[in-house]
Amino acid sequence: MAAAASLSPEELLPKGGSGRAEELEDELEEEEDDEELDETLAERLWGLTEMFPECVRSAAGATFDLSLSVAQKMYRFSRAALWIGTTSFMILVLPVVFETEKLQMEQQQQLQQRQVRREHPSPLPWPCASSQAPPVEGAWGAVCDRVFIPLGALVGCSQWDDSANSQ
Repeated sequence: MAAAASLSPEELLPKGGSGRAEELEDELEEEEDDEELDETLAERLWGLTEMFPECVRSAAGATFDLSLSVAQKMYRFSRAALWIGTTSFMILVLPVVFETEKLQMEQQQQLQQRQVRREHPSPLPWPCASSQAPPVEGAWGAVCDRVFIPLGALVGCSQWDDSANSQ
């Protein structure tokens, strides 16, 4: 024991010099790093659970299971509600929307026709008073009961012939 105490630190080092000692220390550190890398994050977290009592761990597990179950049920319910709402809207509301759009288009067409008639008055009266009235001749034909009759078609018409004779 006295002999070991009288030795200097350099004498205690291995015979490869101080560089060899540093290499040995690096190898030891690498081995320690390798041991630490063998443990995954999940294993570390599982190891942390051991510091809590069993009742706390079971309560946390039950809470997680309940939360997951509620989330799944809410997802299923929202899917079903969305499907029911969408199909009901398509069946009940869209036909009404299409009909109102159709009526608006028809009203707009009638307004455009009235505006065109006001801007460009026809030489023919519109409409005839009754279906019994003789056709009224214009530059291109005659109109009776809102039907335009070309002038050439009235040549053999008895009503036309009678009205032409009376004038």
